[in-house]
Amino acid sequence: MTKALIEYALGRPYGFTDIDLADEVMKQARAKDFTVREFILALVESRTFRRK
Repeated sequence: MTKALIEYALGRPYGFTDIDLADEVMKQARAKDFTVREFILALVESRTFRRK
């Protein structure tokens, strides 16, 4: 799910450069019981998304 969410949010295919982003999103979501809301918040708050 994380890879698909990253692809959708960034508007491009998931690549090897996104591994750190996926790890960070998973880490933040894990801390909040893996709710969909936390996946989205972690992604939107990421530097990669904000530079898009």
